[in-house]
Parts: sequence; structure tokens; C-alpha cells
Amino acid sequence: MNNIENIIKNTKYPIVMLYSILYNNIITDNNKKNVIKLFFKYHILLALDYNLFNIIIRKSNTYYLVYDIYNIVYKQINLLKYFRRFKLMYKNKFFWKKTIKEQIVFLKELFTEFMSIFDGSKGLLLFHIKLKTCPQNNYHVEEIKYRLIKLYNLLKHSFFTENKILIISNTDFIDLTFENMIKYTEYLFTKIKNILLQYITYFELYENYREQLENILCIDNDVCIIDNDNNDNDISDIEMDDFELLLQN
Repeated sequence: MNNIENIIKNTKYPIVMLYSILYNNIITDNNKKNVIKLFFKYHILLALDYNLFNIIIRKSNTYYLVYDIYNIVYKQINLLKYFRRFKLMYKNKFFWKKTIKEQIVFLKELFTEFMSIFDGSKGLLLFHIKLKTCPQNNYHVEEIKYRLIKLYNLLKHSFFTENKILIISNTDFIDLTFENMIKYTEYLFTKIKNILLQYITYFELYENYREQLENILCIDNDVCIIDNDNNDNDISDIEMDDFELLLQN
């Protein structure tokens, strides 16, 4: 890690430092952009709390960089509400210890297992569709019960309650007509399938935004970061007066 990166990471007044760099005419635009990338890398929460557009020169190269970064970050933030909700409905601790990429793989495998309960992994003719042409008998009723219990055990109680999915007791299920058993099975399949596909999309979107942000924050190795030893204005030595002045503006 070079000198400027250490300074940006450890400074007590990152906003003041950023301000002093952005308005220093000696520092090139490419170096200013690299400083902004390092600022977001080490002070992302501050960047979200304090609108950096307040100190960025409008329509400059750094302005468009900050705009792109904020745009991606806010897209990620907008997805967090779905993650919080999914955490309430799916409480598998093993899942939540994984990286986003691993979680996506896990969810896709979960979806495949869900589909297999309804014979969806074997072809287009789903289990409950096939039952519509079958006569009612104990075998078919027990097979439906077996698959629904397997579905419940796969996703657990919180998944059903958080998504307001109707849960029918074994006694109430037996009292249903065969036609209504099939309708209930079809209802579960359709609703849960849509929920799982929706959340797989959310996780994939978040990972896509994460990769975009990682790429945009990548420092250009061909660009020389500010050499503080050769700069007459030592940005590591910002006076407290400068900080108070900035707060007043």
C-alpha cells in the first residue's frame, strides 16, 4: 500500500482531505479519480452519509465518477430490503454464512430440489398436472401428502408464514375433495416457484452490482498516485481550522 492510500485510510478528517485534493490544481484528474476510488473503498459509510456532490465540481470527470459509484451503491441498497425479508423467511444459518456467489448457487440448487418434488426437474408434465387425469385413490392421496410434507421440510415454517402461504393441517387436508387437494398443490407450486425465482434474481442483481462496483473502484496501475513527498501542500497535515471552515460552508 503506497503512502497516499495509507493517508486516505487513516486520516481523521477524510472529507477535508478529499476537498483539499479535489481543489488542488497541481493534482491531475486521473489522480483525483484514484483518490475518490480510495475514498469510497475506505470511507463508504461516510460517503453515503455525506453527499459528496456538495464538494465535487459539477460536470467534471470526478463528478461523473462519483455519480456512477453512487448509482451502483444505491441500487445495492435498494436490494437490501429484500435480503432482510428473505432472512426472516429463510433461517438457514449455513446459507447466511456464505458469500453472495455461493448463496446464488445454493438458491439455484434449492430451486432444483423444489422442482423435483413436483417432478419439474424431469420434464414439463408436473406432478399435480398429471394428477388431474388420475382417479382418486389412497395411493395418489398419500403421494400428495408425502410431497407436501417434503416441501414443508425443505423450506420450513417461517418461509410459509412470512409469505402468507396457506398451511393446511393433515386433518383438514384429508377432508378436502381430491380435486381441491390438487388445486391446493398447484397453488403451493405456483406461489413458491415465483417467490424463489424472484429472490434468485435479487441475489444475482446484487452480485452483478457488486462486480460493477469492484471494477469501477479498481485503481489504474498505469496512473501514478500522488507522491506526497513531492507535493508542497502536504495533505497529511490538515489543520483543525480547515476542518471547522469546511463545516461552516
